[in-house]
Amino acid sequence: MHRWHVVYIFEGSGEAVWKGRANDEGLIDTDCILKCPAVYEVVPKNERCQFFPESQKVEVPCCPDVAKVTFQCECEEEGGRIIVRLLKNASMTRGIHFDETGEERLENGKSE
Repeated sequence: MHRWHVVYIFEGSGEAVWKGRANDEGLIDTDCILKCPAVYEVVPKNERCQFFPESQKVEVPCCPDVAKVTFQCECEEEGGRIIVRLLKNASMTRGIHFDETGEERLENGKSE
């Protein structure tokens, strides 16, 4: 899991009680904020990924004990993007490039 993955935690009633993002190592820690002992449903989300399983129910003990949950995921490949507009009777075209971080860069080149 990566930092763009969001994990939701739901109580047995279906109410979302926590939401957080994974760190660079793919870990998420709720610290000791959840009511315990209790059963929660953990659901990872990312529109570009499919998770296995889609959700997991977990019995959460009181701190300092910890419940651990692991998910596998298959994600679409990331890539860059180029948008080019060809201008009529122009000697130059300008492309706008978006890299995988979403940064935008302008690149100039001669049109043919």
